[in-house]
Amino acid sequence: TVISTATDHLEAKDEAGRKQTLILRSNVDKLKRLIQQILDFRKMDMGRMTLSVSYGNIKDFIIDICHTNFSPLARKKNIDLQINVDARELYGYIDFDKLDKILYNLLSNAIKYTPQNKQIRVIAQLIQKHNSNCLVIKVEDDGIGISPKEIEHIFTRFYSNRKNKGIESNGIGLSLTKDLVTLHHGTITVESLPDKGTCFTIELPIDKESYATEERLDEMI
Repeated sequence: TVISTATDHLEAKDEAGRKQTLILRSNVDKLKRLIQQILDFRKMDMGRMTLSVSYGNIKDFIIDICHTNFSPLARKKNIDLQINVDARELYGYIDFDKLDKILYNLLSNAIKYTPQNKQIRVIAQLIQKHNSNCLVIKVEDDGIGISPKEIEHIFTRFYSNRKNKGIESNGIGLSLTKDLVTLHHGTITVESLPDKGTCFTIELPIDKESYATEERLDEMI
């Protein structure tokens, strides 16, 4: 917080150093995300992570995350980020904080492992499953892919692919993502081909009846 505040001050006072302050801010944001991941990881371990589901506009939320957080990163690597939400309106019950963390981790990985001049696709649609409404999100990339041997371990805590030299990984992101999806009564699967790309598919229920009273924010006292 102190570093972030100092960055605000420098940005306001020193126009010539704007590039440096942007680098500072980017790294502060990255550090804050990492700290939050560690805290969430600990909460999950202790069984203290809970759902706070509320009704809202899921379509706009997904589009905003993609445009605000990842379009600039994609442009920097000359990656074509495509966003396709297959519904004119998409409302439902979901924990928006958990969805933010799930999407952030999956898109961060996609950006990290996709070379320049390739494409990443975020596809969201509403399906009927067991007479309930279900949100399906696919994060597809034309990246380096994952070998069959590695794919067995990608959701394992602290697992890092040592073959990808120069690419940082703490082995927390995908493990935490799976935990968050499971907490949300959903599923996550992955398909990948080396040198072709990877596709993560998430399914989350979005009906009110899919969640217990204590999991719904609008019914908490």
